[in-house]
Amino acid sequence: MTHKAIHQKKFKTLYQQIAEKHGVTPRYVGKIARLEREPKRSAIGIAIKQELEELASNN
Repeated sequence: MTHKAIHQKKFKTLYQQIAEKHGVTPRYVGKIARLEREPKRSAIGIAIKQELEELASNN
């Protein structure tokens, strides 16, 4: 196993963690975070947006 593979296996970005939790792609999470997607009807999308807002307000 290469060094890069070991590092990728251990470290997950915030978007990756949220995506795995909600069963979506990190790209979708990123689009919501950058306001490129505005979840209106999707319960998952709304939950992701709320989680990102909570994280932003805690910092």
